[in-house]
Amino acid sequence: MLVLRKVAAIVAAGLIVSGAAHAETAKWLRADSPHFTVYSDNSETVTRAYLHRLEQYRYVLGIFHNRDAEDDANTPRMTVYFVEGLGDIRKTWPDVRSGVMGYYKACDQGSAAFAIYQDDFTTRKASSVEKQAENLSQVVLFHEYAHTFMMQNSDVKYPKWFIEGYAEFYSTIRLEGDKAEVGTASAMRAANLINSDLLPYEDILRDKPYIHKAPGDVNRFYAQSWLLAHYILSDPARRQAFDAYLEAFDKGEDPVSAFEKAFGIPIKTLQKTLHTYMLKNLMATVYRIKDMPDSDITIAPMPVSANRLLLSDAAVRVCPSRDFGQVLLKSIETEAAKYPGEDYARMVLARAQIIVGDESQALGYLRDYTKAHPDDAESQYRLGQTLFLMTMHGHIEAGETRASQMKEARQTLYKAYKLDPLNAPNLYHYSLTLGDEGVTDNAVNAAIQAHYLAPSVDEYAVRAAWLLVSRDRAEEAKEMLYPLANNPHNQDLSQWAGNILSAIDRHASKEELLKLLRGERKSEDHDETPGGDAAPAKPDTPAK
Repeated sequence: MLVLRKVAAIVAAGLIVSGAAHAETAKWLRADSPHFTVYSDNSETVTRAYLHRLEQYRYVLGIFHNRDAEDDANTPRMTVYFVEGLGDIRKTWPDVRSGVMGYYKACDQGSAAFAIYQDDFTTRKASSVEKQAENLSQVVLFHEYAHTFMMQNSDVKYPKWFIEGYAEFYSTIRLEGDKAEVGTASAMRAANLINSDLLPYEDILRDKPYIHKAPGDVNRFYAQSWLLAHYILSDPARRQAFDAYLEAFDKGEDPVSAFEKAFGIPIKTLQKTLHTYMLKNLMATVYRIKDMPDSDITIAPMPVSANRLLLSDAAVRVCPSRDFGQVLLKSIETEAAKYPGEDYARMVLARAQIIVGDESQALGYLRDYTKAHPDDAESQYRLGQTLFLMTMHGHIEAGETRASQMKEARQTLYKAYKLDPLNAPNLYHYSLTLGDEGVTDNAVNAAIQAHYLAPSVDEYAVRAAWLLVSRDRAEEAKEMLYPLANNPHNQDLSQWAGNILSAIDRHASKEELLKLLRGERKSEDHDETPGGDAAPAKPDTPAK
């Protein structure tokens, strides 16, 4: 039912940690596995067990969706910050409310998940998978990774309720040895279903705007979406009916009529049907998973300077607000100055200067570093990004022209691509450097690949859609916009993308579509409004 897409075969490259390690005093560890990079301020034992569980979870999702080794090779690593408590979370998101166990954020600069360490569930084994206690931090992270997994591997246009219901369904997976329990009820979602007035399912199916606004309605939307997804995913016949519903939904049929026709359940009785299912038939299933992976995990201490720099760097990498970005920049400048000559501290400062400061200040260091480390993908990407932004902001080096400096930026970003083809921000910026050359095949292909690697980033989707429309490929642009139109977390963005999809369906002119794509769109992700430019870069249109 979850239709998988195979991304073009590309070879992943490893990442480098700069700087000398001070194991005797360092607080932070970096742990790498085939599909995750985890930064942890916990013990090596707990960090290893935590990362092992993430790899197992990903493997189980792949088993359920017939994902093969070739697909695995084409998936970028997810970055996770495994932190001690809410105080650490607030260093990356100052306005986070109390009680939050973690969050995920994606923007044109990158993406990361943040999760709070809860108990020692990763090292203490339960007597059976069924008796394993619920871990809210794990549920949050599994939920967010399920979103990532779905978007990276599916071309299907899903309704918002199923996008959230699917993530909720797989978020509560419990793992022990070679067993996986799937379909467990979240205590919070069960309480929402039992102790509160429920939303009309016709409003959920038709995606009425109010269900995404008031906190109580949002909680009910999540709980009821989980229950409906559980009802569908737990039965082969209902999964088949859901395929018919999706086909009708994709054609634009009324969601309620399409549901009644596919499932044979009148919408007026759906609430009762699901309530009965919850009380009498809802259950979790324990599967024995063949060849559960024992992934290769490497763990190394971060430099002691990371104690004061790592979380600030993490916040910078996921597009802080303008004001918070300036706070982070000042803090990083102060702390990095305490470690003169240390590459880790200097690279953190360079990233901050590029993303929230004056990128030209990073140029000298990045030139020296890439000369000494020509095979380091991250520094090559940052050098190319720096040259691109300097060109866009009119900062042309002595002896260069705008054209020659942009060419160097493009060549450097291409070098970074050869070293790490799975770096979506690098592909996005490479596409932007081709703006002066018109809408070239390379610009289109790079933008599309960036979107496939990170489909939740609206800048990538809009860039790819803009280029496709410019090449008279509006029908293909729809695929880029579906994740935005069906985004349950950002109603303004969803409506904006939905309007463009409607315009494509009514065969609007290229000029009208490009005007719509240039229109203002809002981000509701915390207080952030990441930068970026949908159209080919122009001298008077900075991408920063």
